[in-house]
Amino acid sequence: MTGAASGIGTETARALASAGAEVVMAARRLQSAGQVPAGIIRSTNNSSVSVRAPDLSDQGSGDFAAALDHRRKEEKRNHVHHHRR
Repeated sequence: MTGAASGIGTETARALASAGAEVVMAARRLQSAGQVPAGIIRSTNNSSVSVRAPDLSDQGSGDFAAALDHRRKEEKRNHVHHHRR
């Protein structure tokens, strides 16, 4: 999910993690996400929370939603995509 480093995005990520979801946060700069994933893991006891920096320099590889869709198809699991601008 994008926008998870602050505000309502963080609370959405926390709610999803609380419900047992695997949460993959997207951050243009990993340092901008800070300790958000660790805080969500601590507060929810769900270790399936991570942050990744998509490669936005290449439109083909930088499409975060497409990358997640590809992963979903490989794993044959459902994913929720949350994008906040």
